[in-house]
Amino acid sequence: MIHIKDLAIEVTRRCNIRCRHCLRGNSQNKNINLKHIDIVLSKAISIGHLSFTGGEPSLNVPAIQHTINECKRRYIPINTFYIATNSISLTKEFVDVCIDLHEMCKLPECNSVQTSNDI
Repeated sequence: MIHIKDLAIEVTRRCNIRCRHCLRGNSQNKNINLKHIDIVLSKAISIGHLSFTGGEPSLNVPAIQHTINECKRRYIPINTFYIATNSISLTKEFVDVCIDLHEMCKLPECNSVQTSNDI
């Protein structure tokens, strides 16, 4: 079992815009297989900083929610989190998952949801 200092989970390679500054290139119709999240979390005792990346993370809220649920179920504390979103299609589901994640973090004053797009 390990203490993970920084964990970035690419929840999707899908995106709903084409930002000029994007380093990913063209989007792909791929989401993370939840078993990969489970494998990483099965080894974790704690997570210092958790980032959700993509593509556009808001396009795969179920993977973010799965991560939260598994951390709760496994009693894995998270200090802080970060999500960058283009905010084009923010849903109540995405906002709710961000609130849920914020409320479970040990250092919530350090959490960050960043919005950026450069169409």
